[in-house]
Amino acid sequence: MPTFANTVVSTETGSIVIGSAVTANLGSTPVTAYQINMTLGANPGPTAHDLGYVDTTVTPNRPYTGDSTGVNTGNTAATRPTTLDGRSYLVKQ
Repeated sequence: MPTFANTVVSTETGSIVIGSAVTANLGSTPVTAYQINMTLGANPGPTAHDLGYVDTTVTPNRPYTGDSTGVNTGNTAATRPTTLDGRSYLVKQ
């Protein structure tokens, strides 16, 4: 997996609502993830529907989001990702 030191992908304001717990796979491992709904404040538009999971078995912890490839785009609640994107994780700068 490539790493990109000190690369800021984006900075936004808005709201994030954490919803129900669901079982999702991170690779081949089932984990408890949470449904997340995000609405950007600077450019209000449709709500993005995603999944979130924090792997606390490693240090520092690794936050993952949903795999939005294919039909699971997250544009609606019905197209929310059902698995986690194990190719990358978020890092606090």
